[in-house]
Amino acid sequence: MSREPGRLTAGLRGHWETLSNSYKPYACGVVLSPAIDAMLELASEISAESNYWRQVDRVSLRVNPAAIRITGVQQSQNGLMSTFSINHAAAVAFVDRSGGLVSFPMLQPIEMRLWNFRKNLDY
Repeated sequence: MSREPGRLTAGLRGHWETLSNSYKPYACGVVLSPAIDAMLELASEISAESNYWRQVDRVSLRVNPAAIRITGVQQSQNGLMSTFSINHAAAVAFVDRSGGLVSFPMLQPIEMRLWNFRKNLDY
């Protein structure tokens, strides 16, 4: 028990810890967010047609080397491993125009169309 009960209420109504928090916009490693943002923007600039991504032969990403070191999982087999894969995150952002929970299904195998498009990415 504290012998200084005033410490419990110090700053009450004047300091909010929630202002120190940040929002994680995608369901994967936070270092992948810039790559996802770039791929979403690229997809929106290219076309609104479905299957537009099938016409793209190569996409080159320039990312921080730390992002590749941390998330360089090349052949993620399921959604859990895909949360650590810059290849998957970039592909799902471009192909599905998404980055939410449904893009990284924990124990589901990776869809073949995403698996194939990941081969078109380099960084």
